[in-house]
Amino acid sequence: MSLDKVRLPASVITSLYRNSLVLGDREKLPKDAALPPEVSEPKQVLRYLGNNAKKVILIVESREASFLEDRHLSFLTRILEACKMNLGDVAIVNLVTCPVTMEVISRELAPRTVLLFGLEPTAIKLPFLIPPFKIQEFDNRRFLCAPGLNELNQDTEEGKMLKTKLWACLRILFDV
Repeated sequence: MSLDKVRLPASVITSLYRNSLVLGDREKLPKDAALPPEVSEPKQVLRYLGNNAKKVILIVESREASFLEDRHLSFLTRILEACKMNLGDVAIVNLVTCPVTMEVISRELAPRTVLLFGLEPTAIKLPFLIPPFKIQEFDNRRFLCAPGLNELNQDTEEGKMLKTKLWACLRILFDV
């Protein structure tokens, strides 16, 4: 018997190739075809601190707290005050406790400005890299990468130098 003449029912073919066949119109399939259930992607829940009133997103990586350690939150609060903003104007996203992509951030928060502290843009699935302290425009948004809060929030000469560079960029971003 030749294998060229073997005919398998649609339900067998569907079960054999469940993960590799591309289904067309469900209405055009044979009536006995066993269809895989339609699966929707689980929706990511975006957790953030702040009210996002000015559409400014601060993305951090903190393993010690849900959002930020108190000393880093205090540091960011002082920076925001210098920029004439407060926590109500921003959304702070911690990628450790809420790993999300820029797509989710865009959909949920509609940011105008995104600041990444201690992270590369690829951490949120952006297709490019940005040198530290360089403002980058992309997709009608402005991005800025800065060193991590542990590096910035130091009372050393290096910490002061990093804060000075950050402040120069923030003055441009927020027109202060």
